[in-house]
Parts: sequence; C-alpha cells; structure tokens
Amino acid sequence: PRYGTHCVGDEYKAELCSSQACSGESSIESDLVEQRADKICRRMKSKAATNDSYSGEGQVVVTEKCRVKCQKTSGKWGKTHYLLPDGTPCKGTDTTSSSNISWHCVKGRCM
Repeated sequence: PRYGTHCVGDEYKAELCSSQACSGESSIESDLVEQRADKICRRMKSKAATNDSYSGEGQVVVTEKCRVKCQKTSGKWGKTHYLLPDGTPCKGTDTTSSSNISWHCVKGRCM
C-alpha cells in the first residue's frame, strides 16, 4: 500500500476464466474437490519426499477449505497441508447472501 497504510478488503482480486470441469474431472463440485484432493495426495505418495508412507487418499481440512491433508498407510492423517489448485470450488463463509454466489480457492483461500 502506498504511504504504508493498509487497505480495507480482500488482498486478492481474481477472475475465474472458466467454470467448466477439466477433461476427466467430475462436474459435481463435491466429487471434483475429492478428486483434486486425492490427486494431490497420490502425487505426495509417488514423491516419497519423507519417511512417511501415504495411502494416496486426501481430505479437505475442515477449518481451511482450500487445504488438503493426506492419509498415511497407518490410517492416521498427515500434519502437513497442501493447497487445492486455484479455481477449485469451496464452501464460502457468507451464508446470508444469495445462494447463487460461487466460491473458489485462490492461493489457499476460499473467495
């Protein structure tokens, strides 16, 4: 911000270029989110970047709707959270507004 002051409002302004699911992805929002979470965790499983063994199953973090945690082969959930891709549908916090508002992940935030 100019002159060192802070602006009021969101930090980002984003434009959604397409609301259509990519080829091979579900058009049902809840299924799409699950597919993307699992894809992230399968990638972590294949990287084997840590000593932890991952199952390849992912789950959206309840308190952070644009972050994913991955299940370990032990059945426990990993502590590291990964960002869902920008544009992934999410559940917004404003439930008083019109129900036709569309919320999407942008840089790890549901906007």
